[in-house]
Amino acid sequence: MITVGVRIYLTKTGQWLERLPDGRVIPVTGLKLNPNGLTNLQGDAKDDFRRLVGAIRAYADKYQRFPDDPRWLIEFTKTWPESTRVTADCFDTPDRKKSDTFDSSDFGFGYMWFYRSPRPDGKPRPVFPGPGERDVWLFTDTYMRANQTVYRTGSAASKPEGHYLVAWSDGKVEELPLSAYKRTQFHLGSASMGFDGEPGINENSKVAVESRFVLQGGSPPGYPPTKK
Repeated sequence: MITVGVRIYLTKTGQWLERLPDGRVIPVTGLKLNPNGLTNLQGDAKDDFRRLVGAIRAYADKYQRFPDDPRWLIEFTKTWPESTRVTADCFDTPDRKKSDTFDSSDFGFGYMWFYRSPRPDGKPRPVFPGPGERDVWLFTDTYMRANQTVYRTGSAASKPEGHYLVAWSDGKVEELPLSAYKRTQFHLGSASMGFDGEPGINENSKVAVESRFVLQGGSPPGYPPTKK
């Protein structure tokens, strides 16, 4: 979004841009947008994911449906052993403060809740996947880095690196390469995102970072959390 805005500005004024809207000066050599971003795990996101996916599975087994609001899992697991119960701290990681997509307004509930969205082919995501199937229930792009540099001309360059952390419906938590996150067009004019190994991802799906469909913004997809 910054790059597009810069280009519009340059077209209107015919001048080079010396600063970003947030006041940062753009040197002649370019400005790296997030120079201190981390790609390695420093916090507890993996432990969060293990607790959350275990609680989602138990909730679904008991009620035959997903929890409308993931925070319901706090009450649901309050009598579980301390090492497995879901607490408010399980919905985000301090690592995200250094991510490309961090927004202080959503810190505290920053993971992406895929179980609340359709499968990549647009079909409903089932509570119980069929034989040989598994779905991604939540993920984070905290450990993905675009390494984007903007220039005074309004152009930008990036060198993506890192990985996505995902939690599957079978309970596994995995680090997946950037090439595993893809865009699938399931009918004319409609497309969705997903990961290799999910139902609905096929040979025609395009890698997100190569087709400019990388998820931007730190808020979870779908709709805002609901109250119980």
